Amino acid sequence: GPGSPFDGFEDPWCTGYRGFLDRVVEANLRGEPGAPAVFAVCHSYQIAVMHFRIARMAERPGGRKFGIMPIYITPEGQQVPIFEPFGDRLFAWEHRFWEAIELDEARLRNLGGHVLARESREGRTDKGPALLALDFAPGVVGTQFHPEADRAGVESWVLDPGHAEEFKAAYGDALYDRMVIT
Repeated sequence: GPGSPFDGFEDPWCTGYRGFLDRVVEANLRGEPGAPAVFAVCHSYQIAVMHFRIARMAERPGGRKFGIMPIYITPEGQQVPIFEPFGDRLFAWEHRFWEAIELDEARLRNLGGHVLARESREGRTDKGPALLALDFAPGVVGTQFHPEADRAGVESWVLDPGHAEEFKAAYGDALYDRMVIT
């Protein structure tokens, strides 16, 4: 990232990454001992969405989404160890111009995957339609949001005066104030 997931999709680095994803899935389907696993985050998640043809990648209407935002965990996601402790919602750092929408449920099912998290609660789109975490296929899981973001890094970004003003312009003072409560 942080650019378009379409930029460089056919470049050697990206075709190599996509081939790696296929090898991970194949090794896991064969049940190889010590089969590798991938945890794709943000841009690599977007590339995986396009590679596996699970959903459509589209620019977010209204531009960039950024800040500490709610992530709604699906019932399937609540059974996955990394999300299990959070119940049906967690808050995580998002910073994206693109989103996975229009899920191809049959394709995901055929790959053996599941939707793990959404931008809005199941059956709703009031916060947005994006798919935020997927179990793509055996051995490949990913998130659109940034679970690796640490408190110090997020605080530094959010409290920067320029970013603070940009956030307030996009989401309002009240949401900014709620986000920075420590």
